[in-house]
Amino acid sequence: MEEKAYKVRASHCHHQASEEEVYQALCRTTEALARAWEKLEKAKKIVLKFNMTKPRERIAYFAGRRRELVDDAVCRAVLRLLRERTSAHLVATDT
Repeated sequence: MEEKAYKVRASHCHHQASEEEVYQALCRTTEALARAWEKLEKAKKIVLKFNMTKPRERIAYFAGRRRELVDDAVCRAVLRLLRERTSAHLVATDT
């Protein structure tokens, strides 16, 4: 079987996971992505498009967590990890 030129990783977090548990899961999940980290660590600016915006009345929650959109804890974990692993200027946006 031919090896793919990319890797896909996924993790599961319980919906009651703490922000630290979400962050640790993200760290474990992305640790093996060496080629991606090499590029990110060289970047001067990283623009992230978080899928978090919808009219307030249309945002679905389960036990206080966003169900269909990026949850606040995941957003904070991504930003924290990028701040720790890169020196890039981070820009978070949404449409």
